[in-house]
Amino acid sequence: MENTIKKQRLFFIALIGIVVISLSLMTTFAFQTLSVEVKKNSSENLKVKAGVLDVSFNVTRKVNLNNMPLLNDYRLSNYMEFTVDNTNSSEDVKYMIKLIDIDCSDSLKSEDFNYTIVKVVDDIEYEIGSGNFSQLSGNEFNFETNFGEYLYIKKEEKQVIRVYLWLKDSNSNQSNLENTHFKGLLEINSYFAKDITVKTIADFKINGVSKYDDNTKEFSFLGNLVNNDAINEGKYKIDIVSKEEDNEQLVYSLYLNNPLRCVNSV
Repeated sequence: MENTIKKQRLFFIALIGIVVISLSLMTTFAFQTLSVEVKKNSSENLKVKAGVLDVSFNVTRKVNLNNMPLLNDYRLSNYMEFTVDNTNSSEDVKYMIKLIDIDCSDSLKSEDFNYTIVKVVDDIEYEIGSGNFSQLSGNEFNFETNFGEYLYIKKEEKQVIRVYLWLKDSNSNQSNLENTHFKGLLEINSYFAKDITVKTIADFKINGVSKYDDNTKEFSFLGNLVNNDAINEGKYKIDIVSKEEDNEQLVYSLYLNNPLRCVNSV
């Protein structure tokens, strides 16, 4: 009887181990940075607030693409979906989406190979980033979004993100894209939002829709009213084109509650 109980115990322990291992394969964790300073001879209790950003992939984080078709719209391609869960963290978080361990055909390092990143809200997709792999070098790649390198998620919030990788049909000779492959792994790096250094842009120009006032002969405001966007509905979009150190131009989109207005020619 005692041997039977021991066997049953071992069976349940093994079963629990299998379940834990299976769940760990479906979930990855992005740990936020943490810095703690302790004063010498201090009698105060040390209280540390730390957090973990839980990232679960719908199917897999592995990218394995071969002989991709030429498409006119990213929605015609497949996507990778993951959920970012910040309910276990103690702070607001910023996170970066990147590809690591990349192995691909050289011809895919071009403007023809595109990515599109969307946020899913109530089963509706909202585009939050796009670009191409023309600047790919090495075996890692950081995605750019409309908000820069990092996406923002509040404490206790969840977000569903989809990443599309697709070949854009340019109606030109693209025979060099035949029999190509692209492999890699999606990775999420996260940090407490307050720990991210704000980027200052010194050399830039602003693009947007401005309204000219016939009476004052001046442009009264700058901004493009956003419609059909649940995230930024009713806000004014302004694109800032910055010139980077390597002379590459990047576009950052700002969403303001009110448009920029001209006051005394300023």
